[in-house]
Amino acid sequence: MSATTLRHPLAPGARVVVRDEEWLVLGTNPASCGGEAVRVRGLSELVRDREAIFLTVLDEIQVLSPEETDLVVFNQTQQISAHRN
Repeated sequence: MSATTLRHPLAPGARVVVRDEEWLVLGTNPASCGGEAVRVRGLSELVRDREAIFLTVLDEIQVLSPEETDLVVFNQTQQISAHRN
């Protein structure tokens, strides 16, 4: 997937990459230290369903662009047979 660096406040529902993990943006608020506090829920395996807050002044936040996403065909029969072996 392609990613671009954050340049403006994020809308809830955006997908981002922070610290090499994929997250779903739940909301943003101005941070007292400057920048934004981005509240997220984990999507990738290591952080799935965990909530976190990242500060834009401390963390590099990359926005995943849906227009540049490559879709992959999922063949369910291959997945099932791989788990049976």
